[in-house]
Amino acid sequence: MGWRTCFGLVSALALLLMAWVCFKLPGFAGQAAGKRLYLGYIFTLTGVKPVLSVVLAHNILYTYIALFLAKAGWPDERIWC
Repeated sequence: MGWRTCFGLVSALALLLMAWVCFKLPGFAGQAAGKRLYLGYIFTLTGVKPVLSVVLAHNILYTYIALFLAKAGWPDERIWC
């Protein structure tokens, strides 16, 4: 099966999951306007910056550096797949 078939199946499963969530899970009230945390405050919480940095570094590694190394003739391309 090709990537288009896999993409279509994952998309269909995502739609089914969204429909299930809409119909089966109860609705919850949101936070009051005065109790919401602002985005700037979230970045000051302990551990948020290191976790986001690791996620960003991982995405950069697999998106750009691995492709560059594979095209440059890295000895074993299987480690990137």
